[in-house]
Amino acid sequence: MLYLQRTNYMHHFRVASVIIGHLQTPGDNIFRPLIPEEACSPSLRTMIENCWEEDPRGRPSFAEIEEIFRQIRACVAIGYICRFIGVALEGGD
Repeated sequence: MLYLQRTNYMHHFRVASVIIGHLQTPGDNIFRPLIPEEACSPSLRTMIENCWEEDPRGRPSFAEIEEIFRQIRACVAIGYICRFIGVALEGGD
């Protein structure tokens, strides 16, 4: 420690103490990125944020995550089908 106080490495301890302080502060989400609304569906954003819960009991299980992905995939497939039908109908005029 005496050596570190006389070198440029002491700032690493200050940075580490700041990180530890943030980790110990409940509700402090400094290490979680903000997800813009336009980045994904509300259900996906909610699932991601639920996965970040500090209390593991509040996090979704893998079965729940799998079900959410199934629902999202079904919505995407329906969107493609609707677009395909729309294009086909427009081309049929």
